[in-house]
Amino acid sequence: MSLVEKMDFDCHLLYLSEANGFPDNCPSLLTQPIMLLMHHEEHAMQCPKCQGNMEERTLSTLEGGVTVDRCSTCFGIWFDIGEAETLKEKWMSDYVDSGDPAIGRANNKVRNINCPRCDKPMRVLSDPLQTHIQYEGCDEHGMYFDAGEFTDFKYETLMDIFRDFVYAIRKE
Repeated sequence: MSLVEKMDFDCHLLYLSEANGFPDNCPSLLTQPIMLLMHHEEHAMQCPKCQGNMEERTLSTLEGGVTVDRCSTCFGIWFDIGEAETLKEKWMSDYVDSGDPAIGRANNKVRNINCPRCDKPMRVLSDPLQTHIQYEGCDEHGMYFDAGEFTDFKYETLMDIFRDFVYAIRKE
């Protein structure tokens, strides 16, 4: 069985197994599915950046599922409070962030947007560990990442550390 077994056009079952390069003495748990990107559903929520339709995407792990909302047009992602932090630690969770980072960088210039839940203005926030990542947040409902930002948020690299150092110097 391969690392990704295609189930249908929008549902992928991921496996870890000996066939994928894990040793014979791995626990049998590793041959079980560890994440499932389940069927997506469109619903009434609109993207705060491009006004496209948001689709629910559910990522299931051994600890349970997390449903995020992803724009079907610009692929920005809305995370309810706590969802981004929960998924940041999960293997392959960046799979949901499939949009073009170049489009995300262009959309990152769009400011003064409202929360898609309560329609109140959202604040521009920076990740404390990676200050170059700017996203929008609603204190009551959650945060919005442009395409590519969640993947950047998930992985801090040496280049990120250097970029943040330069960013801090320029601010002074």
